[in-house]
Order: sequence, then structure tokens, then C-alpha cells
Amino acid sequence: MPMTILTIQEVNNIISEHFIKIFGNVVEHYPAAAIGILRYRPFKNAGDISVAFNKFLDKLSLREKQNILQLYPDLVAKLADLSKFMLHIEQYQRISGADLLTIEDKQKLGQLNKRYKIPHIAFSTASEKKH
Repeated sequence: MPMTILTIQEVNNIISEHFIKIFGNVVEHYPAAAIGILRYRPFKNAGDISVAFNKFLDKLSLREKQNILQLYPDLVAKLADLSKFMLHIEQYQRISGADLLTIEDKQKLGQLNKRYKIPHIAFSTASEKKH
């Protein structure tokens, strides 16, 4: 099926049923988002359409957002893995003392990483940072 490019005026003037068919999968598996942004017409440009989707999604309750995420089981699994990974990083930082680094320490590590193009890691104990 060839792609048809619509002007913003055409987007604003198409009947709701066609609008929902065209934009119903912007939030995949969730045509309610397209229905929800109909009230924001007329749009001035494509950016307005994006803003309308963001407003619609921002106004959803936490439960409604969770329901949308449930439509993506792979994404939910990836988010769970990321959450576990972040927990491990926080534990590592506490154990290594990295959570006690000053802003200056972090900046120095950043400069070393940039200069030598290898990661520099600072290890310390809580007692070292207290002195």
C-alpha cells in the first residue's frame, strides 16, 4: 500500500473514523490514544499532534499507563531486567564507596575517562572518605 502524505489541513478535516485508522497505532495496540487527541484539533503542525499525544498520555492514571505497558510483555520484562540492573549498580556503589564520591571526584574520573579513553574506577571505603 503506497504511503499518502496528508497536509495538516487534511489531517484536521478528515472524519474521526479515518483519523483513528491513520493515527490509531501511534501508541501501538492502543487506538484510544488517537480517539483521545481528537479534541485537540485543529493542529497547527505535526509537532502539535505529538504534543497532543503526550498530553493525552500524561493525563492517564497510573493504572491506565500500567494497562498500556501490559500490552508489551517484552517491554515489561526488559524494564524488570533494567530495574534489577540498577539495583545491582546501587549496591556496587555502596560497597565500593562510589556513592561517597564528591562532585570533584566524579569530575576528575570523567576527565580521566575522556583523556585515556578507558574507564577509571575509584574504590574507597567509607572510613577513607570520612578522613
